[in-house]
Amino acid sequence: MDRFPACLAETLKWEGGWSNDPYDPGGATMHGVIQVEYDAFRDRKNLPRRSVRQIELAEEQEIYRGNYWVPARCGEMPAGVDLVVNDFSINSGCGQAIKSLQRVLGLSIDGHMGSLTMAAVHAAAPAQLIRSYMDERR
Repeated sequence: MDRFPACLAETLKWEGGWSNDPYDPGGATMHGVIQVEYDAFRDRKNLPRRSVRQIELAEEQEIYRGNYWVPARCGEMPAGVDLVVNDFSINSGCGQAIKSLQRVLGLSIDGHMGSLTMAAVHAAAPAQLIRSYMDERR
């Protein structure tokens, strides 16, 4: 079962709409997607650049799936763990999210979601892993 839509929906409850806070290093942001990220996405598609404020739902979903869900291998994780790792990846980058996960699991920290990290995720009790991971994130 593909839990990406449900996990993304939960994250987007907190991402809000349009923002261009001068104190936010991400700058112009729509539903959590920053302008630079949207420009790169449109460039890869050979589409003209435009304001992130005009991002379409399908584009958001493609960005979130391709840039965070897939690289962090969230689709291979137990329910709940997939959500917290994806959300952390979106907010801090996949590398940081994976490093924190590895730290909680007591593994060597390399920021790569390889077979050893995935095996440790599956060996852990999901509820305890989620609690420890969220404590690490805070």
